[in-house]
Amino acid sequence: MAPQGLNVVNLAAACPKGGVLFTEDMISWHVPRRVTPLLDGRITVSEMHMGINGQRLDRSQMAARGYTLSTTDFHIVVEIPVGSPDGYYKSHAPDYQYHITYFVEPMLEVLWREDDTQDDTRYKVLFPIMTPLMPQSPQIQDDTVPETRVFSVLLGTFLHDVELRNITFSIGVLTVEESNAKGFTVQEHSLANGSKSFSLQVPFDADVVLKHV
Repeated sequence: MAPQGLNVVNLAAACPKGGVLFTEDMISWHVPRRVTPLLDGRITVSEMHMGINGQRLDRSQMAARGYTLSTTDFHIVVEIPVGSPDGYYKSHAPDYQYHITYFVEPMLEVLWREDDTQDDTRYKVLFPIMTPLMPQSPQIQDDTVPETRVFSVLLGTFLHDVELRNITFSIGVLTVEESNAKGFTVQEHSLANGSKSFSLQVPFDADVVLKHV
C-alpha cells in the first residue's frame, strides 16, 4: 500500500498498430480498441475525442470539417476527407510526372475504464498521415491565333509550391530568363484558390520553331 499522500502511477508507452486506408476522397485511420501493453483485462471505452495537430475538436468543429469518429468491434475509426483545411498538399515529380500528396496530423484521445478495478487509462496519440502519390495531369490550352503569328499556350493547374525553371525547345533547354531574353513571353498566373498556371508565347519566326517546307 502506498504511503498516505503518495500517488502510484503505472507508466507504459504504446504506439498504435492500426492501419490507414485511403480512397480518392477519404482517409480512414483505424486504431485498435485495446492497445497493449496499456490494457489488461476487461475494459470499456469511456471517452473518445479527436483533434488535429494536438488540439482537440468538439463535435460541431468535426461536423463542419466532415470528420467522423466511430467504433467497430475491434477498432476506433477516424475518418478525414482528403483536402480538409487542417492539412496541406505537396507536389512531387517522380520520373518527370506530376503527382501530389496530402498530409494531415490527426490526434486521438481515449479514456478506458477497467471493468474489475474501475481504474482509468488515458491515451493520447498524434499520428502524421500522408496519402500515396496521386497522379495529376496538367492540361494544355492552345490559345494561338494564327493572324498574330505567335504561338500561345497555357499549362496548368499546379499547386502553389511548383516553380517553372526550364523549358525544353527543339534547340535545347532554356531557362525562363533565357526564354524571355529571346523575346518569348513566359508568365506565371496565380489563381484565387491558391493554385497556379503558366503561359508561354513564342513568335512563329523564332529559331526554336520547327519549320516544315
